[in-house]
Amino acid sequence: MKSKVSFEDACLHLKSIAGPTKMQLLALEDNCLNNNAVSKIYLTKYRIKKQESVYLKTKRKNKSLDEINDYGGLRLLCLFEDDIFDVHNDFVRMLHAKHYELKCCSAYNWNVKSIDKLRGEIDRYFDKNKYVFEKIKKTSGYKSVHYVVKQSGLDAEWIEVQLRTLVQDVWGELEHSISYKKGGIHPHIKKSFSLLSKELINIESLLSYLKEVNQKEIAGEEYYNKLVTPKYVFKYESQILPPCFEINVNLKVCYKQYWEIIESFETTSISHNWINQARAKLTEFNRNLTIDQLDENPELEYWIKMENAFLLFCDLKHEDSLKEYEKLLTKFGNRYCVHFRAGELYFILGHIEKALSSFDKAEDLIVVTEEIDHVNHYRIKTRLAYYYWSLGEEYIDISITEIKEAEEIFSKNKQLFDEAQYEQLVNNICWYKLEKYIIAVKKAESEETEENIRNADLAFEDVSSSYVVIDTLLKTNYISSHLLDTAAWYCYWVYKKTNDRAYLSKARDYALSINEKVKLTSYPFKSMKTHMNHIQAIMSAK
Repeated sequence: MKSKVSFEDACLHLKSIAGPTKMQLLALEDNCLNNNAVSKIYLTKYRIKKQESVYLKTKRKNKSLDEINDYGGLRLLCLFEDDIFDVHNDFVRMLHAKHYELKCCSAYNWNVKSIDKLRGEIDRYFDKNKYVFEKIKKTSGYKSVHYVVKQSGLDAEWIEVQLRTLVQDVWGELEHSISYKKGGIHPHIKKSFSLLSKELINIESLLSYLKEVNQKEIAGEEYYNKLVTPKYVFKYESQILPPCFEINVNLKVCYKQYWEIIESFETTSISHNWINQARAKLTEFNRNLTIDQLDENPELEYWIKMENAFLLFCDLKHEDSLKEYEKLLTKFGNRYCVHFRAGELYFILGHIEKALSSFDKAEDLIVVTEEIDHVNHYRIKTRLAYYYWSLGEEYIDISITEIKEAEEIFSKNKQLFDEAQYEQLVNNICWYKLEKYIIAVKKAESEETEENIRNADLAFEDVSSSYVVIDTLLKTNYISSHLLDTAAWYCYWVYKKTNDRAYLSKARDYALSINEKVKLTSYPFKSMKTHMNHIQAIMSAK
């Protein structure tokens, strides 16, 4: 018969091992957070078992102090159930690489296929005769994987590691709090947890489905981004190029021929033939320069390397192009165009913080440029409006600010722009304002406060005034399909607001006319997807 463990015994034992156990927990946590699947770990937390808990466990489980394996506990929490397998695999490999002993692995409420996956990875690294694998069913629905481990060669206590989802962790905490207080478990509570376990399974399944949908969306975005080329050509400051004309006549002729190819960028689609022609002409330009001449004219070095990076961008070699722009930043970081181009590529490659930081720098530099190019300035503003809009509804106010600043530049320098650019500007202004109105409507519907309703009304007035300009353009010889899409989407939302079917009819007429016009965008697939979403909503409206 085992000797009884007193509360004082539990307190003294816990006091003697608390320090070393905490150090072991911190080391184990650090090892877990330096693994390949660390991105799948949403949260880690550790704890030292409380003395009351230790004492009660010796009673409840009839164990001695030496038989308790969870004085120290570490939790690895994932957002999604599928992530558990990746974390499990990395965790097991780490245990082996860092010379940990594995005493036991317990799989709670996993099906046979999942258990085979979990155990299969352990058996690759650990002798199956030296650890215990338990398959445990619990009626409460609690789903987790537990490990009992310690580092070899250390005179230390065993540590329990629990791997589960965040939802399962909340479930486990609730179950423990409600069911395992001192005293027996009320049968109604036990039954309720059993019934609720089915709902828990549904929640986990739904979350996994939502993750799958999101991953498909991200994969689609990555596919679209791989096809993104520059939207605009940016012209250089006047002091950049004159030196080449003074060196020799061949450079002047070669530059003129190269620039004729580049200026056709906005009227012809980018092709391998176009890129090859431009690259060949740039190479020829380079051949007409000596190293000394290049050293004496840093502006030419800047121009040549900028054009090389630009052509890589056009050729969809985004990473290579970004590397060239980053090299240029070290020597020519005072030029706004380098920062903006780098920002575009950071954005395409998903480095949003770097992208926005680069955009900020470009905007700061362009306003202090001695000879500011208004067309470049305008184009940067319109692109920034698009990029901020792409980030979601929280950025819509910045997007509108950028497009309004673009409008101001356009209005002061109309002689520099053509009708196509005017169409794009008018469309963009209305589009971003419409987006703001839709966001305001949804907010007012979810939280019907006076402020939210007033904001929605103000946004509607703002977008309606901009739509008037589009409506006027649609009665002329316009060329952009985006005008039709924006008009259709606006009329659809007016129909939703007023229930006036005349607006729904008008929205459908506009939607049916979209394919008759040219699509002017550097994101054709994304644009087509947006159009299709609008058409589906408009045509299915009742």
